[in-house]
Amino acid sequence: MLLSGVSLAPGDVTRILEENSDGIVLCDAQGRTVFVNRAAELCMGVSAAEMVGRPSQELAEAGIISQAMSSRTIASRTSFTSLQTYPSGITVIATSTPIFAPDGELSCILLNLRNVTALRNCITLPGDDAGHSETGVFHSSVMQQVLVIARSLALVPATVLLTGESGVGKDVVARYIHSRDPRQGRFIKVNCGAIPEHLLESELFGYEAGAFTGAGRTGKKGIVEEAENGTLFLDEVGELPLSLQPKLLEFLQDFTFNRVGGTRKRKIVLRVVAATNRNLEKLVEERRFRQDL
Repeated sequence: MLLSGVSLAPGDVTRILEENSDGIVLCDAQGRTVFVNRAAELCMGVSAAEMVGRPSQELAEAGIISQAMSSRTIASRTSFTSLQTYPSGITVIATSTPIFAPDGELSCILLNLRNVTALRNCITLPGDDAGHSETGVFHSSVMQQVLVIARSLALVPATVLLTGESGVGKDVVARYIHSRDPRQGRFIKVNCGAIPEHLLESELFGYEAGAFTGAGRTGKKGIVEEAENGTLFLDEVGELPLSLQPKLLEFLQDFTFNRVGGTRKRKIVLRVVAATNRNLEKLVEERRFRQDL
């Protein structure tokens, strides 16, 4: 392998993966574990020998991992990130990414485990000594850990879902993530339950001239475009009408969209943070929220 003028033997690639400070797990296209580095063993509290050759679903059922991320990635063919705490007591930000062969077939799944517990021990948030952050006041070590995770997420272009009861500070955390984002666009908040359903699509994605009766003659930008290079905060996302959920799902996959009445695909760069106090899994069971979304 030749990489920027550096010649790497196959064994060198394995050594690089092994020495990575992040946990690295590779699964084949069927979800069987084929490689686990030392950092992943430390995070999970399980040896590579106990994992290699076993499907992720089997490992989840045995309680070795909290969820079979590779199975979900195989089914969706998309990457996703979640927060996991292993029996070892270590919390990680886990990202599962599909790797495709040149012919488009799924080749393997790459799982990257970022040790949040270690980050918490080496990062001091401004004002931590007094229990303050730039965006609020807190007295809980759990909230301190939430802000450490938020600070880590702000540095990567991740879509974030915040869940919790009303009043726990989801809005504060969303603004904290935005304040730490290297991009300096606007923070725009949308209450998905406050805009009438028949107006929500045109408010989010905008519309072209003549798209409907009463549409402006020059068309109009939507909230999505106004948030370019910034953060779009979808509050109360559990209230999003089922009819609009497919369009939001399509947008989140590659951040392209059509204005209402338009045919030209538009691509945009921004971060989406969503929040809800609803139990989304229950809404999925009631067929009021799409599982893939």
